[in-house]
Amino acid sequence: MAIEPEEEFLMGFLRTDYSNTGDFAPLPIGEYECFVSEAKIAESSNGNPMVKVTLTVRDDVEQAGGKRKLFDNIVEM
Repeated sequence: MAIEPEEEFLMGFLRTDYSNTGDFAPLPIGEYECFVSEAKIAESSNGNPMVKVTLTVRDDVEQAGGKRKLFDNIVEM
């Protein structure tokens, strides 16, 4: 099936802006107020039950790293 030229042109409207991708440097060592933004039950590579937790640094209090995500796996041994 051949793609018509106008279909190729329609795909050209997509633009990606990488100028505001955020800061991926580690947060400085310290204490941060966070909330659990996601938690999933999973299984570790060894077959042990675990909880995959995503924490989000609060941005409604004065602290560094607002809205940054932190990830942790809590594995039952």
